[in-house]
Amino acid sequence: MTARADGLYDGYGELDFLFPFPRVKRGSRIVLYGARAYGQRIYHFLKKTGFCSVAAWVDRNYKELGRMGLLVESPEVIPGVSYDAIVIANTYERSRKALYQDLIGKYPKEKVHMPDVELIFSEESMKAFGLTENAG
Repeated sequence: MTARADGLYDGYGELDFLFPFPRVKRGSRIVLYGARAYGQRIYHFLKKTGFCSVAAWVDRNYKELGRMGLLVESPEVIPGVSYDAIVIANTYERSRKALYQDLIGKYPKEKVHMPDVELIFSEESMKAFGLTENAG
């Protein structure tokens, strides 16, 4: 539900926890790695809210995704991009962890970020969507 907050919650752009990368600060220039369903949601969230600017949107399947009309580039562009962080927009634990290991082998570890799954399912998130007894 967090990934679909734009349609569920008024004022979602003000909720920092909807961008589940807590070490990436508002206003950062990021490389968004991933352009499947979750990556597309994160991309649209960022474009709509301006929470962070997308310096590059990359995916290994950039050719296929490009034929679908997405402005996705090859991960090979990363070294030529000025960025503060690389965020991994992938909901599949095994592939997300493998991608993280690959990226930290090529780029500074402190700049590579996986989503905080605990933040996604936090009490604050659940409350925002009316999924707890204490929902406001």
